[in-house]
Amino acid sequence: MAVRKLKRFTSILFVVGLLMECFAFFVDQAAEIPLAMRVLEPGYSRARNAFELLETERPLKPDSPGFQILADEFLVLLAEQNDPASVSRVSVQQFARGTARLSIGPDKAGEEVPVQVLLSNGQTLEWDLESISTVVESMRGGNSLLVSIGIFSLGALIQIAGFVIHRYRDRHSED
Repeated sequence: MAVRKLKRFTSILFVVGLLMECFAFFVDQAAEIPLAMRVLEPGYSRARNAFELLETERPLKPDSPGFQILADEFLVLLAEQNDPASVSRVSVQQFARGTARLSIGPDKAGEEVPVQVLLSNGQTLEWDLESISTVVESMRGGNSLLVSIGIFSLGALIQIAGFVIHRYRDRHSED
């Protein structure tokens, strides 16, 4: 009876390891699965949720999901263009989507969607939805290869453990 359970256990280990190795090849497709992105890239996932709220014309306030991530990114960009000491004294109070407008420039023409950024000192600055999208997308994905390698390695280790247990069982059943 114990031999049968051990054989079943090693078979289960083999299948689980094989499934994990197969799953590792699909980690790069995780961007299409929101639950997977919440696990693999939690910061990106929260920022993406905040961006989607902005796209639907809903103002983002400090209690909105992902607000703090967008606010931090905005303040980093603001500090690059202004005196960092003066930027450190302000905080973002709200992001509000404006009305879309047609923008025509020497290199491109298209729709521009402004986002009004209300700061704690009363100033209102303008950011645009396309720039926010670029910032959010830049947060995604440097570690999907590492996660994939880790999952594949874990699957291989599980399979190796199954083979070692199987061999150990075979040696001791011969004695």
